Amino acid sequence: MSRSTYTTPHGRLFLQMLTALAQWFSENLSQETKEGKQERKRQGLYNGLLPFGYTRGPDGLPAPHPTNHAGLQLAFKAAAEEPAMERSHDG
Repeated sequence: MSRSTYTTPHGRLFLQMLTALAQWFSENLSQETKEGKQERKRQGLYNGLLPFGYTRGPDGLPAPHPTNHAGLQLAFKAAAEEPAMERSHDG
């Protein structure tokens, strides 16, 4: 009984087939992802990670998160009202 390694002709062929399949899978996944994003764009749906304070609504569009959105608004309001803090550089 012989062991198959990548140094034999059969082993190298097997390795090349695995490499080709992995490359095809990666390229196909990329293409399918791009097509899916384009379709969501055509449908007017949000396309990406939702920012903090938002959740996906029933229609697939961003909607205010029931509990986090109020905190987000409070943080923006406080940031808008407070003067910018200047950094002090010692030394």
